[in-house]
Amino acid sequence: MVRNGYGGWLVDVLTMAEGGALRFRPRCSTGTNKQGDTNKKRGLSSFNSQPPILIIMVSFKLSSMALLLALLTGIAQATTITVDAGGLCTLADATTSSNTDAATGGCAIGSGADTIILEKDVTLAATLPEITSTVTLEGGGHFISGNGLVLVLKIANSGNLTLNNTTIKDGKGGIDNSGAIILNNSTISGNSGGSCEAGISNHGTATLNNSTISGNGTAGLCMSAGYEGLGSSSIGGIFNSGTITLKNSIVSGNLGHEIASDNGIITADSWNVFGHNNESNENAFYGFTPGGKDVTATSDGTKPTALANIFSPLAANGGATLTYALVAGSPAIDVDMTCSTNLTTDQRGYVRPVGSGCDAGAVEYNPSSTDSDSDGIADVSDNCPLIANPDQSDTDKDNIGDACDDDVDGDGVVNGQDNCPIVSNLDQQDKDKDGIGDTCDPHDDRVNMSPIYKLLLLN
Repeated sequence: MVRNGYGGWLVDVLTMAEGGALRFRPRCSTGTNKQGDTNKKRGLSSFNSQPPILIIMVSFKLSSMALLLALLTGIAQATTITVDAGGLCTLADATTSSNTDAATGGCAIGSGADTIILEKDVTLAATLPEITSTVTLEGGGHFISGNGLVLVLKIANSGNLTLNNTTIKDGKGGIDNSGAIILNNSTISGNSGGSCEAGISNHGTATLNNSTISGNGTAGLCMSAGYEGLGSSSIGGIFNSGTITLKNSIVSGNLGHEIASDNGIITADSWNVFGHNNESNENAFYGFTPGGKDVTATSDGTKPTALANIFSPLAANGGATLTYALVAGSPAIDVDMTCSTNLTTDQRGYVRPVGSGCDAGAVEYNPSSTDSDSDGIADVSDNCPLIANPDQSDTDKDNIGDACDDDVDGDGVVNGQDNCPIVSNLDQQDKDKDGIGDTCDPHDDRVNMSPIYKLLLLN
């Protein structure tokens, strides 16, 4: 493109035929001549003194538009790669396609910061390629299993992974990160295979939002190179030698250290739940101290809590795969009144928050849909939500089921001290001193038996 003799510009005009071939028309001029006449040859208007951008006169298929724009701008357009239920595109091929921006197997060609979508659960028979590019993995509640054979996910120094709504399980290690990773609404469970294999091993930068890390680790001492300082324990939940941030997450019920940090940086103090009351802080943590806003459920923590009173075992709680559902009264319920992670659904796709605040972990507690004791009665209607009692028996009609009522007959005397625990007898009278209250003694004091107990005895 050059200036003409009239102070205007000569413009290269690019055309594209239907078949996609690029052609250049001869240059034409625009501008104002010395006599003040405006040159509008070929229908082109004046550009005054500013050089115009390249004019493209096109007649081509719409499918060519994206390609043309990419050629002209040099900007890679991100691709969505679907790991389909039919098996045309595997997760291994999808990872390679994203890493190399080249067609692999039956997967779409990767380009830039890609998104991989899982339409099904994935069980690995061989190690996946390392993630070396920027990619978002949308699990849709599905799982990726190492099948007890391989590490599930490995992120290289150049890799940048965002993992959403996914369960990583049953690997020889769950996730090994040397690059950058963000976990949202995800569960890491059942990963073991060696005393130094953790649910998550982080050597780069990691952020966990509303995720649950439980059931990982193997008994034994971790004595591998680089882990010598961890003391006499294995690593279960998280090992960190990089930088990791934990928000609204649960790390509890792992074998060995829940969290171990060796010359790494951990930022917590953000509505997490750590450990359980069958372990001390010394057992649960190495090189890490929970923050003031976190719930430390260890035996010497801020709120000692049994594991069974934090969440129920891995089970079908709605959604595409097994999850850890919070139980009634869990310290993880409504722990964050500001919902600081800004996640509006949980791993299953269910809405957050349900109560007055957002819960910690991958699954939001909902009493109308959760059955903590698996007795077939939702917590919201169960008179004893943590102990199975399908008959819902409630002798004293206090809305606390007999199975979990410490005073079944409601007479003010706790069951262990009551000489007639199923029939109210505040006076605890026992004329024959046999330890059975007269109200329900079937032997010597039959004459003093209550009509209710007589009816129970006869039936």
